[in-house]
Amino acid sequence: MTRTFICNILPPDYIVNLKASQAAINFCNRLVDGGCFDDVRTITPISYKLPPKIIYKNITYYINNKNTGTWKRTACFVADDAAGDDNNGFMTQACDLADLVHATNPIMRAERILADAYKRESSATGHSYPQATKRLLQLFEQGMLLVNYTGHSGTTSWSAENLLTSADIVKLSSPRLPIWFTASCEFTRFDAAETTAGELAFLNKKGGAIALFSTSRVVFDGPNDSLNEEFIKHFFSYKENKRLRLGDITRLSKTTNSYVSSGSNKLNFCLIGDPALIPSYPDYKVEVDELDGPLSDEWPYVKAGAKVTVKGHILTPEGEPADDFTGTVHPLVYDSKETVSTLDGVGKGAVTYTDHMKVLFSGMDSVRNGRFELTFPVPLDINYSNEQGLLNFYACDTNKREAGGVFSNFLVGGTADDLPSGGEGPKMMVYLNTPDFPWGGQVNETPYFVAELEDEDGINTVGNGIGHDLSVCIDGKIT
Repeated sequence: MTRTFICNILPPDYIVNLKASQAAINFCNRLVDGGCFDDVRTITPISYKLPPKIIYKNITYYINNKNTGTWKRTACFVADDAAGDDNNGFMTQACDLADLVHATNPIMRAERILADAYKRESSATGHSYPQATKRLLQLFEQGMLLVNYTGHSGTTSWSAENLLTSADIVKLSSPRLPIWFTASCEFTRFDAAETTAGELAFLNKKGGAIALFSTSRVVFDGPNDSLNEEFIKHFFSYKENKRLRLGDITRLSKTTNSYVSSGSNKLNFCLIGDPALIPSYPDYKVEVDELDGPLSDEWPYVKAGAKVTVKGHILTPEGEPADDFTGTVHPLVYDSKETVSTLDGVGKGAVTYTDHMKVLFSGMDSVRNGRFELTFPVPLDINYSNEQGLLNFYACDTNKREAGGVFSNFLVGGTADDLPSGGEGPKMMVYLNTPDFPWGGQVNETPYFVAELEDEDGINTVGNGIGHDLSVCIDGKIT
């Protein structure tokens, strides 16, 4: 429950939302009397260009879970490079946060977009990382639960290389809205004369952000890192088997760490959005019962060329069997961990981290009465490391309840005894715009290319070997 106070020190296009408690009422009185901002303030922008009903619609859709899907298991960590007087702190912090997500909530897959992992290009207007921006925009389109940025920013962009700009934000178009955290300066300076990039993300009626924990003033690297870490911890915390509300996450992030709570840096962070909103990640659990047979102390091998069968079940948030859970399960099978290093494009040294990088299988199967059984093929070009792999599950039922889980008690390596003979390649049907498209027919200026592929052994898109990526050649150019 929230109570709304309109304070005369804010521009008229904003509403301050405070938890309906006597402390909040006292705080508002201090605020109007000229006191400083409290730790738990939240701001809801109201723009004459965007009626409040649009904001209400976005929030309602999010609360009612209108857009379920595997995007709920993706958290993206974006980091600025080490140009100028900086060291690699931004990218190191992002990697540490990604590891913290995997430790705090293993069902999440943390994707890192580190600027220095991409080629730095120069032009008359300055430096840029176009491939990093391209990947980030792809993830916005696919959907993410959380996007977290560490680095420099202003009111119109992330980083001096413009990793993400206001122009990019207003073009975002996806109903799968993430929550944003920005450990950077002034990205959402809501009292600026011009509408900032952070506000544009929230006010974008076609995409952008469902909420932001962002900055309105200059902030500093050290306390930012600590606050960001607290935010991640509380974002994935439970109280009485229930996920926390954004308002509670904001309050706890600012008050439970003495280094954060004792400083003034936290006052420049505020929650843009509804403090009663609950992050929409899966709270039901997926557990594995068998992997090519009953589980034992001896870990099984996932071998190249094999077909592996997995059986499992769904549990409620309280840990009880979810026998009424009927829907679909979406497994991701990962190869063993690899060590990845950035390019050292600015001469400050490379950042190195380890993660499960290669997806061996991505698919979908059915869940009936809380149980599932699926079989997946293993490609030949695995790492052959005889080290630990990872199974990540997302499941959703007809009532829009969502489940997640991981299983890693298996090794990836070796070759199956009964390799498939190979035979013919996949069945392919390709066309432009419509299945009825005639060979040599005419198209419009922006035709839609479709390729329908089918193979009983699966389609290998791992990318570990030559020729194992999906691509199309247009006028002699591979895309």
